[in-house]
Amino acid sequence: MRRHEFQHYFERSPGDPPPIEVSVTRRLQFSESDPLGIAWHGNYSKFFEAAYTELSHRCGFDNDRLEEEHVSALFYTDRYDYRIPLRCDAVFQTTAAIVWTEAPRINIEYSVHLGDGRLAASGCTTQVFIDARDFTPVWHIPRFWEEFLNRWRKGEYHHG
Repeated sequence: MRRHEFQHYFERSPGDPPPIEVSVTRRLQFSESDPLGIAWHGNYSKFFEAAYTELSHRCGFDNDRLEEEHVSALFYTDRYDYRIPLRCDAVFQTTAAIVWTEAPRINIEYSVHLGDGRLAASGCTTQVFIDARDFTPVWHIPRFWEEFLNRWRKGEYHHG
């Protein structure tokens, strides 16, 4: 199965740790399709979120950890690029890849591939940290995020 590549949304620099990826495979349900039998565009955020949730658990920045630190990760930007329609009952794989940055934010790239490897959609999100108690921006790197970055730098997360 050949995977079609997409152009990366976030810049990579030499020496940066490789992205950490997690994939989720599922089938498009009837309720997620429009009258033409293709995935309704608004559902792509759900597809991305399913992969993001698995990635956040793998990397240790799930909602429980954010709550412990009194931090929220607010979606600042999101982008969706549609290429091939997902048809009702199609099996597809959504991949979320966190891309290295020194800034206090989370950069995630997404791809949705059909069972035959064709790229159906891609996109990205950027999240910024806010203080969950008063909703003010967090301009420093939160402690838990610094710990995560240090583990990532040491190669404690393998690619794929």
